[in-house]
Amino acid sequence: NEMILQLAGEHRNVCIVGDSDQCLVPGTMVRTPAGEVPIEAIEVGDEVLGSEGDPEAGQQILGVGLRQGPGAGRVGAGGSGVNLRHGVEPYAARRSRCGRSIAAMTLVGAALSEHPLATHAVGETVGRLLELGGPRPDVVTLFATEPHLGSLDDVVGAVRHLLEPRALVGASMQSVLAGSREVMDHAAVSLMAIWFGGTRVRPVRIDSRPGSDGPELRGLSALDDASGTLVLLTDPFTFPSATAMGELARRAPALSVVGGAASAARRPGGNRLVLDGALHDHGAVGLWIDDTTPLATVVSQGCTPIGEPFTVTSAERTMVRELGGRPALERLLETVDGLDDDDRARAASGLLLGRVVDEMRETFGPGDFLVRGVLGADREAGALAVADEIPVGATVQFQVRDAPGATRDLVDSLGGISAAGALCLSDVARGSELFGTVDHDATTVTDALDGAPVAGAFCAGTYAPVGGRVALHDSAVSMLLVDPRPTWG
Repeated sequence: NEMILQLAGEHRNVCIVGDSDQCLVPGTMVRTPAGEVPIEAIEVGDEVLGSEGDPEAGQQILGVGLRQGPGAGRVGAGGSGVNLRHGVEPYAARRSRCGRSIAAMTLVGAALSEHPLATHAVGETVGRLLELGGPRPDVVTLFATEPHLGSLDDVVGAVRHLLEPRALVGASMQSVLAGSREVMDHAAVSLMAIWFGGTRVRPVRIDSRPGSDGPELRGLSALDDASGTLVLLTDPFTFPSATAMGELARRAPALSVVGGAASAARRPGGNRLVLDGALHDHGAVGLWIDDTTPLATVVSQGCTPIGEPFTVTSAERTMVRELGGRPALERLLETVDGLDDDDRARAASGLLLGRVVDEMRETFGPGDFLVRGVLGADREAGALAVADEIPVGATVQFQVRDAPGATRDLVDSLGGISAAGALCLSDVARGSELFGTVDHDATTVTDALDGAPVAGAFCAGTYAPVGGRVALHDSAVSMLLVDPRPTWG
């Protein structure tokens, strides 16, 4: 405190260049358009006169923090200090075409490189993020395509050395995305960095081993009674997703989960999962983020209900035998016969079955179902095989998926929402395979969020909650929105 006062001298004005969370002692006078004001009296939304650019131009305060305890004793008298974040770069409350945005005290950046050399790809992506927000972000996500698999260890080491993130999580993927660009099947690296401004984050490693009653999961105890959000990346060949989702629901019912399965490999042992400086070829890695930072999970399954809803009156595990007291196959054929030509053509490309999540609702539409594929039929028994267990008493409705419907559902899922940025995890069954063109999901999400930074990958299935139940989805887009806010009202 004495050093600050001595440096301030007769003008009682000192400029500290240091970390973004640097604190000044209570009583420090701050110049505002209305005159000097003690720093502890400044509130979010007030204007201060900065020392960068026009010294008489007001800069709006975006965040105010009070620090107490030993960590602040070096700066503040009595172990306390005040921290302001204002409108001077890089904390400007505006967006730019190079992928920066900030809302309150949260900064998000996204970067993509398609350079075939890993060293150049790291230089391009890390350089962009350093320009946007500087080093030491709270979270970095890293996705790399298969051509970079051999050098992924070096990529991870360089990213950690240059960016110095508090936590790093990532995976090898078939395709990646950032901004409005999707890169399919050739060399690419996608990075997202988030500066939360004090949020607690913790890496999580989950593994499994065979047990007498099925797979036994190790590492889930770190999430017991946790709330907040878990970003989860898994190996589809070795991670028992259904068992894990059930265990997480029991151990941490208040925990939200969003993520996806690595997609770069077609056989066990071929994928890579990244957790800080370590690479794994099995199990799962995750990043827990506490609930002090506003986050939201959004999923778009891209399906349209057809026909009428039915109650399951007979079923055994994944075989649905009766719907509404009649053979399930008979109900399906009646539903298809009642469709118009366009819907019948969509149904011919693949049928799905949606299970209602909230049975208390009287009517159902897109987003009200947990959708699973119809795998086949037993014509003799009149039963349908479904890619999930459907219990007796559940309400279900047949679904179809096509490009126009999937686009409409994705846009609707983000309607009325703005965000500082988004982690976007799409399914490998989407992209050009569904839409006939690349860049569809990336462009749609970026446009819906008014140009906010977006980054992610195409996964072999994605995780997100539907009606409070976390599930592994097929052909869906699962998103984590950072600092979401309504755009209406």
